[in-house]
Amino acid sequence: MKAPHPPTLFDDDSRALIEAVTDVAYIMDSEGLILMGNQVAADRFGIRDKTELANTQLYSLLPQASADKRRSMVHMAVNTGQAVRYEDEEHGRIEAHSIIPVIGKNGRVSRLAVVVSDITDVRRSSEDLRREQQRQIFYMESLPGFVFLMGQGHEIRYANRSYKKLFGKGHSTGHAILHKEGEECPPCPPAAVLSTGVPRQWEWNLPQGRTFQAHAHPMTDTDGSAVVMVLGIDITDRKQAEEMLLQTQSYQRAILDNIPDIAWLKDTQGNYIAVNEAFAELCGMDADQVVGVNDEAVWGTMAAQQYRERDQETLLSGNRVKSEEMVLGRDREPQWMETVRIPVFDENGQTLGMAGIARNITERKIEADRLAFSHKELERHVRQRTLELEEANRTLLMEISEHKQTLKMLETAKEKAEVATQAKSTFLANMSHEIRT
Repeated sequence: MKAPHPPTLFDDDSRALIEAVTDVAYIMDSEGLILMGNQVAADRFGIRDKTELANTQLYSLLPQASADKRRSMVHMAVNTGQAVRYEDEEHGRIEAHSIIPVIGKNGRVSRLAVVVSDITDVRRSSEDLRREQQRQIFYMESLPGFVFLMGQGHEIRYANRSYKKLFGKGHSTGHAILHKEGEECPPCPPAAVLSTGVPRQWEWNLPQGRTFQAHAHPMTDTDGSAVVMVLGIDITDRKQAEEMLLQTQSYQRAILDNIPDIAWLKDTQGNYIAVNEAFAELCGMDADQVVGVNDEAVWGTMAAQQYRERDQETLLSGNRVKSEEMVLGRDREPQWMETVRIPVFDENGQTLGMAGIARNITERKIEADRLAFSHKELERHVRQRTLELEEANRTLLMEISEHKQTLKMLETAKEKAEVATQAKSTFLANMSHEIRT
């Protein structure tokens, strides 16, 4: 709605200043009459050209609630003679209003300069930033280790609960926790990160007897200053476990290397975990070269297939498996091994892998073969001699049979001779009797 009184004239500098503002900008009197505005203001109020803003009643362009609030703020600026700033939301957008009174020669407010900035994105970004900061704080508070931000003066700008629990709330500077009281500050890792901007990592042994894996990273604080974020993870238990593991591995290595037989450990995939010197000597590889590879890489495809089957039998059965296997060593000479495979379980009964021990029985195998050959030769000689004896026995039996037949014939002839002799004697006796008579 146009006002009846004539427009107010402004010099070129005032117009240029209004036009230079990238936000909504206009000049009005104390009654709400717009005297001049830029094109952004015209677009904001739905007016085609900025020249049409002149002599337009501001409050008629606004919704009733916004108009009432704007009128109240204008009156405050006029009455106090001081700038009024406030935020208002309209149509889902947040705007920052600045109403700046212009004092005339009579000492009263003659007009007001108004700048309206759309800060919706800024507010949303600020809210997103606030939420992100809250998430980061929640994350840092939830970390199992301590976290603190240290400025260039070694001041602690932020510390999480773990830090306060470990160092106490009284440590307000990094110097107090990094060095002993009265000690000069050498170029400690956090200070080095601040000066170089390069992240660092180190093991930090604290007086409490705990060891931390510390990570220091350069960052920029919200005020633009350089800070370093230090994260410390307690690795005391891990270090102790690693030391125990190294000690156990040393014991394991000592045991393996002092076993005269060939010995090895494998995982469930058939990869070697450890082998002893006897194993390395047989296959012609260093023990370290064998670790991590499978049978095919050590013994070749054909032998690997056989060993894989025996390994699977051991793992699936969960029992000790004993076998005799032929191995081609580095000299490619066949050697016979008596092998025992044993599954290895963890404390929950889950299979971790298997252990194997192989004893060279080549000489024993050769002697056994020789003994078997000698036994076969002896059996052959016995069979041959038995056949000869059986043949001689048959011949003797035949001779005995023939002898018996001869004796029988002789007895028969004797009997016949005796009968003939008796007959002859009887005949002679009869003849003699006949002659006498």
